[in-house]
Amino acid sequence: MRLCDRADDGEAEAAAPSAHGVGGAVTPNEAIALGGRSLEILQVEDSVRYRSNIGIAETSGRDAVVELTVNMPDTRVAPKITVPLAANEFKQLPLLRGLNLGNVYNARITVRVVEGQGRITAYGSVIDQLTNDPTYIPAQQ
Repeated sequence: MRLCDRADDGEAEAAAPSAHGVGGAVTPNEAIALGGRSLEILQVEDSVRYRSNIGIAETSGRDAVVELTVNMPDTRVAPKITVPLAANEFKQLPLLRGLNLGNVYNARITVRVVEGQGRITAYGSVIDQLTNDPTYIPAQQ
């Protein structure tokens, strides 16, 4: 799989080559760097009905350390983890479940670069526990 920049509309296409050509899904091309604004992933849930994954990717070919903060409604507690990313590395994490937070509804995940020269992008994926149907949640600034 490769990532193709499309300068005409500010998006990138994740393209998968096959015997029939190249096809793929269009994903937002919002990349942030150290000292830049953070990305926000909204409406993340982990419950009996839904589970969530957070995807992060380094897009510039340089290392970065990413901080993920879970902002939950009705609480002042905001758990954080840091995740190192090598150049061009991609990781998908079951963040809420991995932090053993129990049932979490309508959480907001803040994503920012805290170290390194890399640029990162992020997304959320909320999966229905009954059907396994995912819903893509793009990160926004």
